[in-house]
Amino acid sequence: MFPAYCFHCEERLEKVQQRLCAGCKEQLLLLKSEGRCLKCFGQIETLSGVCHSCRKTSHAHKRAAACFEKVGAAASLHRQFAQGRLFLAKDLAALMILQLEQLNWPEPTLVTHVPLPLEERLWQGFDPSKELASLLGKWMNVPTKKALLKNEIVLLIEDRMSQLFSHAETLLESAPAAIYGLAFLAQD
Repeated sequence: MFPAYCFHCEERLEKVQQRLCAGCKEQLLLLKSEGRCLKCFGQIETLSGVCHSCRKTSHAHKRAAACFEKVGAAASLHRQFAQGRLFLAKDLAALMILQLEQLNWPEPTLVTHVPLPLEERLWQGFDPSKELASLLGKWMNVPTKKALLKNEIVLLIEDRMSQLFSHAETLLESAPAAIYGLAFLAQD
């Protein structure tokens, strides 16, 4: 059997099932919603509200959030997942469930994602957001489907925040009651 190494710092691990060493696990602190814009999840000066930029723009989603900044151990886990280590989907989805509990959003009636364009799926070999949305839907006992129904409370799952905003716009055509967007990683 091969020795296991931390996905972030590459320190040798005691158990093959581990993903990160103890020091890197300590870096996995979920982002707090306090001091973040309700629409883009960027940092703001007040405890709650909408940033100056988002006040000028209309958004398809009601709220957006991310689990982690795009640095450190979380970014390394995401990179390994995006490179095809699909077994990490459960780890990322579990962290997203913890973030949802912290955010205290309304219970969704539908969990979904917007499929990657065909060229990207062929290049990558899978759709990361689909993997995460499928697991979250299963664990939350909420349906996941591509065709949206009117008046659904939609939880849009993306692996990266940069995709969340444009994908929320595409969902508006189905007239959901509300769209909440959660990404594993925040914007750059």
